Amino acid sequence: MLENLGKLNTGTFIVNNLRLVGVVEAVFVFLFLIPSTMHIDFFLLLSWFGGAIMIHVASEDKPIPPIIFLIVAWVSAYLRDPSLFGF
Repeated sequence: MLENLGKLNTGTFIVNNLRLVGVVEAVFVFLFLIPSTMHIDFFLLLSWFGGAIMIHVASEDKPIPPIIFLIVAWVSAYLRDPSLFGF
C-alpha cells in the first residue's frame, strides 16, 4: 500500500500519516452506520472519495477503487433513506 501511495505523487503527508488516514476512514464508516449521523456523514464520505478520485486522476492512475466505494455509499444511502435524494 505504501508503494502504491508513493506512486500517486501525493507527497509524503499521506504516506507518513497512513494510520491517521485509516482512522479517519474508519470513523466515517462508523458514523455512516449510525442512523442519526448518516445524513451528514454521507456528505463527508462523498467529499472523502471525491478527493481520492482527484488524487488518482491527477497522478494519471485509474480511479476505480474510490469510484466503487463512492457508488456503494450512494446505493446504501439511497436504500437506507430515499428522502435524502428528494429535491
